[in-house]
Amino acid sequence: MTKLKMEGAKDVKRSFVLEALLCSSSISEAAEMAGITRRALYHTLERDVDLMRAFRNIRRGQIRDIVDGLSKSALKAVAVLTQMLDDDATPAAVKVSAASKILETVGSFRIMETEGTKAAMVEAADCLFGVLGKAESAV
Repeated sequence: MTKLKMEGAKDVKRSFVLEALLCSSSISEAAEMAGITRRALYHTLERDVDLMRAFRNIRRGQIRDIVDGLSKSALKAVAVLTQMLDDDATPAAVKVSAASKILETVGSFRIMETEGTKAAMVEAADCLFGVLGKAESAV
């Protein structure tokens, strides 16, 4: 993880801006949370490469954690559905539904298997949070 250089009062401001970016879903919301204008936030992100790098690294880590958690939950769900398929007491209609869900899940996991797809998901999530790219194109 990227660490911000310690520079006294300036570092406190940088930490506050970083926290606002991480806790918000848009530049406008982050600026309001940090008590500065959107323009000032864009300007800060353009000038402070270390701050932007720290934000990107932390955000990517958060997204990876979310994707990993969802993957683990999906595996547990498939295990439950598989148990239903194997249980003789399970009605036929429920078994068909369980089998259908398992096949859907397998298809989804095959699509997500490649590292390129995972990296693309992380980049898409970055864009979804509305910070990356906007800072580079703002005045």
